[in-house]
Amino acid sequence: MSDFGEGIINRLADNCSLKDMNNPASKVIDKTVGAWLDEYYNNDFFSNVFLSEAEGAYLDVIGTDYSVYRQIDESDTDYRERIVYERLGHLTTRYLIDVYGLTLFKNVANFNPHNNTLTSDNEYLHEGFMCIADEQTKNILSKKFALGSGLTWL
Repeated sequence: MSDFGEGIINRLADNCSLKDMNNPASKVIDKTVGAWLDEYYNNDFFSNVFLSEAEGAYLDVIGTDYSVYRQIDESDTDYRERIVYERLGHLTTRYLIDVYGLTLFKNVANFNPHNNTLTSDNEYLHEGFMCIADEQTKNILSKKFALGSGLTWL
């Protein structure tokens, strides 16, 4: 008999017919729910419930709950950090660079993205920056933040 199956059946009322292990329904409880719980009951499962300790597929589930999806070949540490950044949502230049990998250019006249690498250390977007990004990144950022004139897409 499975440990969890036995535990479930032992919690039933004393006069319950399911306490008789010859009862087919008792066997179903033992061999389905009880066996499943026995197989998946381990310390890894419980530690993987928390963002700070989750790994692999468990971390993917947490990320999906937050609508933050793992990028191709992204390590658990980088993904965990990006989930935290995404949920905090502080719109700074550091956030855009670290989370989305964007290159920001200071908003200047006659800008040419092919030969201009002018950047700024100002962490806030109120002075205006220019950025080149794919459509998916633009859509994510425009839905998440009110960018106003702080960021101009090239």
